[in-house]
Amino acid sequence: MTEETDPDLPEPFEYDPSFRGPVKSRSCTDLYCLYLFVIFVGAWIVLAGVGNYTFR
Repeated sequence: MTEETDPDLPEPFEYDPSFRGPVKSRSCTDLYCLYLFVIFVGAWIVLAGVGNYTFR
C-alpha cells in the first residue's frame, strides 16, 4: 500500500523542545462549572416538584 497525502491538509508541526504548553497562567474552572450544574439540576428538581404538586 502507498501512503497518499491530501494536498489540502497543512504541513504537520515540527517538534519544538522549548515548547512549554499553550498558556502559561491557567486556572481551574471545573469546580465553578460543577457548582453551576448542581444548581441547574436542583432548580429542575424543584420545578418538577412544584409542577407535580400543582397539577395533580
